[in-house]
Formats: sequence, C-alpha cells, structure tokens
Amino acid sequence: MRVISLFSGAGGMDLGFYAAGFNIVFANDIFKEACLTYEANFDHEITQGDISKINHDDILEADVIIGGFPCQDFSILGGGKRQGILVKRGQLYKEFVRMVAHKKPKVFIAENVKGILSANGGNAIALIFNDFLNPSKAVNEFYKDNYNVDLFEKIIHKFRNRDSLFARNNEDKYLVYIYKVNFADYGVPQTRERVLIIGIRNDLKKEFVFPKPIYSESNYISSGEALMGKAIYFEDVKLVPHNNEIPKVSEKVEKMLEAIPEGGNFEHLPEHLKVKSIMSNIYRKLDRNKPSNTIIANGGGGTHGYHYEEPRPLTNRERARFQTFPDDFVFYGTRGKIRTQIGNAVPPLGILPVALEIKRQIFGVEDHLNSTYWDFLRNLRNPKFKDFWTMNNIKKMRKEIVFSK
Repeated sequence: MRVISLFSGAGGMDLGFYAAGFNIVFANDIFKEACLTYEANFDHEITQGDISKINHDDILEADVIIGGFPCQDFSILGGGKRQGILVKRGQLYKEFVRMVAHKKPKVFIAENVKGILSANGGNAIALIFNDFLNPSKAVNEFYKDNYNVDLFEKIIHKFRNRDSLFARNNEDKYLVYIYKVNFADYGVPQTRERVLIIGIRNDLKKEFVFPKPIYSESNYISSGEALMGKAIYFEDVKLVPHNNEIPKVSEKVEKMLEAIPEGGNFEHLPEHLKVKSIMSNIYRKLDRNKPSNTIIANGGGGTHGYHYEEPRPLTNRERARFQTFPDDFVFYGTRGKIRTQIGNAVPPLGILPVALEIKRQIFGVEDHLNSTYWDFLRNLRNPKFKDFWTMNNIKKMRKEIVFSK
C-alpha cells in the first residue's frame, strides 16, 4: 500500500497513514523548515520545492494520494476578505487533482478547513468536487488558465446544465465523498472541525463507510488530560525536553491573562485592560475540562492560545500535544516557524481511524496494527498505553508487521 503525500508539511497526515502500515514513496512541501522536521522524524525522504514544477513521471506509482492543500483562502478566519478559489493559492488544489489524474490511485484523501464548504458562495467546493469526479477531464478542459472571476462564472454557468456540480454521471472515474469531521470525536484533545474529501476509483466497485465517532461531548479527551499526562501520553508535558520553551509576554499581557478566567477570552477583561476584537479566539484561555480550541498556524497578539492556569501563551510542545504528535516527534525551525508547522498539520491520531478503515475496506488488509491501534484509540485514558504513542514504538510496530509476513 504505497502512498504519495502532497502538501505534506511536518507530516501529521503522513504519520497517521505511516502508523497504520502504509508506505510513503513520495512526499513534498515547499516549506523549508517543515521539510527539515519531516526528514528528522521519518525514515523516508521528502522533496522540498514548488509542487507545480514537479515532474509526475519521476514519482513512483502509488495506491493512495493524501494531502491537505492550502486552506488560508478558504478559512472563515479570513472574514470577508477570503477569495477562495479565485486566487493562486486557493487554486493549488488543482495540483492535487493533476497528480490524481496522472497516477490514477485507488484512493485519495484531501483535507481542508470547514470554511471550504461556504467559500465563493458554496461554488468552490462544488467545483472541487466535480474536478475530483473525473480528474483527467478537469485537467484537460479547465486547467489551462487560472480561475479569474469571469472564467469561474463561465464554468459554474456551464455546469448548471447538469443539475448541479454535485451531479454524477457515467463518465465519473471516482466515487467522491465529502465529510465534515470534528477530530475531537476520534480522541484528539482539540475541537478541530475539518473537511475530508475521499475518492475511491470506480473500477474497484467499492464504497467507503466513514468510521463512527469514538468519543462525544460527554467524554472528549480534555486539554487538561493531555497536558497533565492523564490521556494519550501519561507524562506531564512539562517533562518533555523538546520544543517546550515558555514564550515571554509583557507585564501588561500577563496582567490581562491573570484577569481572564479559565475558558474565557478578551471579553472578560476589566475596563482598564479592554482590547477591541470580533474574534472569540483572542486571548482565549483553555478550559482544562474541555478540548483545546482549534490550534491555528499563525496570527498576532492574542491568538497564541493560553494556558488555563498559568498567565502565558502555550508552548509549541503543548500545541503539539493538542495536535496529537508524539512527544519524541521533534520540530525544527524558529519558534514561529514551528508554530506554523503544528497549526497547519492534520492531527495524526485524528486521521489514523480513516487510514485503518481505508486499509481494511478498500485494500482488504486487517492485521495486528489494526486491532492494536483500535484498542488504543478506544482506551486513550488507559495507562497500559504509557509509552505507546511514540515515534520509537510506531516504527517498532511497523517492523514487527514486516517481519511477521
């Protein structure tokens, strides 16, 4: 089960598939520091560079293509300024479609923010969905020019003749599913709502059933449990030596954070410390009894996420725990670059159930990794799994499967 990974970043999505037993034969990202992190943690290489300049013929064939194409232009954090598919970065999904058209994998999985569902008045996701139904047709007919406003409207108008862009027909090459997922439902100690676009090649004559949630609001893994070592990690985060520097803040910010109650935000500041904002994540402090709010990749003052008890921003290792990276997964770069790597990532534990089910449902493989990881995922609070979710153990389990065959 060979995988091509696009827009790989530091390797969050890749780690979920790698743990499940997939073999990554090609990975790519343009972000230098993310590539340094990737190569330091995995036992395979990543190609740094512009995805649009990669020669598809130089890449090995693969059964699966995965990746999270850039989300910034679809995110609701962009407010009224987000342009979605009408700008160059918002059109990078087409490089994913091109790779699918060229390699014709059995399965592809693309990830993005939930804002993609409403971007461009809902037309962006409709067009992306339609391109994935028949990638070769999309590449040959529509990808010669960038989508400016006029071209985009022409394409949308053309497809209104087949009921909607979501309609299917006999020319379709992939059965495409769109899922809105909250990764907290799968044990991630973070409220992280994302969209997964999953395609199964039609000639396989198979359908995909998305894994049922494991957790719910009544028993989500909380931020306090993740940091204090009561779930997943079973060691206090303060004991982790890597990427755990405490950021310094000004005396004024420290006073502001002392004034904000656990789980509160800037709206709870007294009059003499008030700041103006319309975003609820500004100076948002954790609630130790709930999952973390969404970990974001960048942003100015007030956007860093703040400890529930101590008047300070989160460390990058704390962010990494909320994203479910193992504690021995070490990030490289400046503190800001590492924050970006972590915030852009797909939570490895969140995507792991999807990888396990694709492996079982589409490839018919159900081995010791499947049963062991499902046991772990269903019992994230059980201390018998101390030292389980580590890069060392993940690699060890992969080797055991290989040697047992």
